[in-house]
This record gives sequence, structure tokens and C-alpha cells, in this order.
Amino acid sequence: RVAGAVVASAATQMIAPLVQQGAQAYFASAMGDANGQIASSILTSALSGAALGSMIAPGAGTAVGAVTGAAVGLASGMMQKYQAEDEAYMDWRNALYEDASAQTDAALAAGSATAGTREQTRMAYAQKLGGGSAADDYLEQVKVMAVKTNYTYDEITGYGKLLLNSYSPKETLGVLMSLSDATAGLNLDSSDVNQMISGLSRLRLSNHATALYLDYFRTRGVDTDQALAEALHVDKSQIAEMVTKKQIGGAEAAQAILDYIDREFGGLSDTLANSYNGLADNLDDVMANINSSMGEGYNEERKGGLSRQIEVYDGELGEAMSNAYNYIGKGRAALDNLKDQYTEEALSAVLLGKETALDWSDATKGELQLLSVKYDAAIAEAEAGDAAAGARAEAYMEEARALAQAEFESSAAMTEVADVETQLIQAITDNTAALNGWRSRFGDQQALSKGRASAYEDAPIVVTGKTFHRARGYATGLQRVPYNDFPALLHEDERVLTASEARSYKGGGGNVSVSGNTFVVRQESDIDAIAAALLEKLQQASMAGVV
Repeated sequence: RVAGAVVASAATQMIAPLVQQGAQAYFASAMGDANGQIASSILTSALSGAALGSMIAPGAGTAVGAVTGAAVGLASGMMQKYQAEDEAYMDWRNALYEDASAQTDAALAAGSATAGTREQTRMAYAQKLGGGSAADDYLEQVKVMAVKTNYTYDEITGYGKLLLNSYSPKETLGVLMSLSDATAGLNLDSSDVNQMISGLSRLRLSNHATALYLDYFRTRGVDTDQALAEALHVDKSQIAEMVTKKQIGGAEAAQAILDYIDREFGGLSDTLANSYNGLADNLDDVMANINSSMGEGYNEERKGGLSRQIEVYDGELGEAMSNAYNYIGKGRAALDNLKDQYTEEALSAVLLGKETALDWSDATKGELQLLSVKYDAAIAEAEAGDAAAGARAEAYMEEARALAQAEFESSAAMTEVADVETQLIQAITDNTAALNGWRSRFGDQQALSKGRASAYEDAPIVVTGKTFHRARGYATGLQRVPYNDFPALLHEDERVLTASEARSYKGGGGNVSVSGNTFVVRQESDIDAIAAALLEKLQQASMAGVV
């Protein structure tokens, strides 16, 4: 009977891994990895428990072992599921942390670049408008327009520079708003706007309108003949002849075109701004303004450091570094040259049968000679029509290159470089072992390695100037609340006493009857110890509501 149980147990142990693998595959497919692991663990543990139970008491023992094994398997599976959930949580939490840091870094990089560009733009406008204050006022209006139109900040300032050649600062923004309406109605791009601005500037700087300048608008969908006819109160058919006879002033034509655009397309910028693409573009402008604020702060503070670096590196330190870099460059070039020489000699030895001149090991020299013989044979076979011989020749050349690389990395020069690198690492270790700079990185790593369980630690929380701690449960009671605003998780049927009730409770008296106990007093001090212990237990029982 025992032998049979042993054989059954051994058989179970043999088939258990197969059952576990099959169960895991099936249940994972049906229920997912986590729940499949639980089901598989229950099944395989139940089989193992049944096998052990059969060895002790076949029948009843088998059943008990199976139930016990299933319970153990359930616990094991649940722990594995918790671990999988916790790993998923940590991946998610760590991604949140990394994404937040990356967004700040990206905002700073973009903001610094934007602020730098806008600083140069401000300098140019200060020159055009006669001072920094005027430039600041104008550029603030540009920011507002960029958020409300299909233009970006840089596009407006670029267009503005062109328009300021023939319009006042106040007029330029009105002209740009009209052109924004036109671009919305005619689906124009930035190059079209540039051409129309050029057309307006040329018309205003000319004594009369010309067909060439009017074509800047005609070819982009603006009916200039209709615009001029309405402005001059003449028939549209007369416009071409009036242009030919130079009867229409240039500035007059420019204004007529803008008036026509306002009548035909006025307000379309607002419509475009409320479209998806318009909203997305305007959000980009808003974020560019926000990022620029961080960039301005960074750039302003960084200027001092950059100025200092220019001064330092343009002096003695810069000269010393230039001299050192010169020798460093020569050293690296010498190593590259040596590497190339090893490759050249290896290929010459194999392909041409030449002797090597560098410091090669005897084993590699012999291998190169053997490769040379094999290479010559492969070439001869290829010339005789063996298609596979070319592949063999290629392999021999590649082996020669590999041997050259190995010899170069084993050369005295590279060995010395490796020794220097090792010494550098050791020197850094020796000189930094007593410093604490690594602790912040270690702290970050440890914080990111914690899972959901760390959320229940008694870590302090500061709210409106007060320090709180995470709440804990005290199901067995608490002798004394240690400080104000002490947090606690309360359970059903527990009691909480006020401070006055607690004091009254401590000072109160009562009769206590103890029966059914035997106390052995060996010395006088035992009496006090027994009394103190009884008092503490009775107090805890009373606080818990036990009668």
C-alpha cells in the first residue's frame, strides 16, 4: 500500500509540470495572465497536495491534501497577481514621473529658444519704432493677435517688418487682420500673405497702380477690378483702361483692395479660429507664450554665466585648453592611424602575401599566412567557375579585418589607453567615495522602486501650515492620543472618548470581581505587577466596549 502511494506520488510529480504548463496556457488564454496564473496554481497545488495526502492516508488524506493544496495554490496565485499588479502600477507611476520631468525639460528648451528669438525681434523693433518701450507695446499686441488669428507670433513680426516700410505701427496690425480674413476666405498660406504684403507696399510707394502690382492680388483670388470699381464709383469694365492710363493712385488702390477684403471676408478669421486646426494653432501660440516666460527667466539668469564663461575661456584657461586639445587630437589621430595600419597590413598579408611590419603576435602571423593560402585557392576556384568560391574569399577578408581589430586592441598603445581609463575610474572612485552626491540618485531609485504598499507609510503631510500623518487603524485600542490632529481609522462599534471623559475615566473608581483564577505571589513586588497588568487589561477592555 505504501509502495503504491509512493509510486502515485512520483507519477504526480512527473506529470505536475506538464499539467501546470497546459493549465497556464489554457487559463491564460481564457482568463488573462494574472487570473490564469491563479487558476493554474490552484490546480497544480491541488494535485501536489493530493499526492502528498495519498502517501499518508489514501482516500481521506488524498481529499484533505487536495483541498489544502488548492488553498495554498490560491494564496500563491494571489500573491503573484498582486506582484504583477504592483509592477504594472510602478510602471505607470514611474512613467507619470518621467513624463512630468520630460515635459518641464521640453518646455524649458522650447521656451528658451522662443525667448531668445523674441529678444532679437524686440531689438529689431526697438530700432524701427524708436525705443524699447514702443517695441514692447507693439509686441504685446502681437501676442494677442497671434492667439486670435491664424498667424503665429513670428509670422506677424515678420510681416510687420515689411509693412512698417509703408504703414504706421498702428496701421500694420489692422492690415494684418484684414489679410488674415482674406487667408481664411481664400485658403492662402504664408507665402501668399508675403506676396500680398509686398503688393501693398509697392502700391503705396508708387504714384499709380500697375497691372503687375495688382496681379499680386488677382492671382490669389482677390477681384481687384471690382475692388477699384467700388472705390472709384465707376463701372468695372473701365478699370483696365484706367490702370493703363495711370489714372489710379497706388495708395488709393491699396486702400481699395483692403476695403474690398474687409467687405468680402471680414470676420472669417474668427470662424477659422474656432475650427479644429485654428484652435490647435492658437493653443500652440498660447503655450509658446507660457513657455517663453520660463525661457525669459532662464535666459536672463543664464546670461551672467555665459558672460563669465566667455571671459574665462577667452583667457588663460582657454589657451591652456586649446593647447591640451591639440595634443589630445593628435593622440586620437595616431590611434586611428595605427588601427588603419593594422587593417592595411592584414589585408596585404592575405591578398598579396606580404610580410607584416607592426608588432603582430606569432599566432596571428601564422593565421594570416594560412588565410593567404586559402584566399589564393578561393580566387583560383572562382576563376575556374566555382560560384561559392567568392563567398569563401569574402569570409577570408573579413577574418583578416577581425584579426587586425583584435591585434590593434591588444597593442601596447591600446593597452596603455585601457590602463589609463582604469586608473581614471579608480581615481574618481577614490576621490568621491566620501561625497554624498550619489545619495539623491539612490533616493530617487528607491522611491521609484516602491509599490502601492508604500502609500500606507506614516509619512507626514503638510496642509495649510499644519503637519498631518497618514491614518492608521487601532482595532486593539490606543492608550493615549499623542498629539493634536492625530489621524486614525475607526472601526465599527469602537468608542472614542473626549479628553474630559478620558480624564474622568482615569480618575473614576469601581468594584471589580475576579474569579476562576489562581495567582501565585512569590514576593511582595509580584502584587504590584499583577495589579498593574490587570488594570491595563481592564482599561483596554472598557475602551473597546467589552463588559
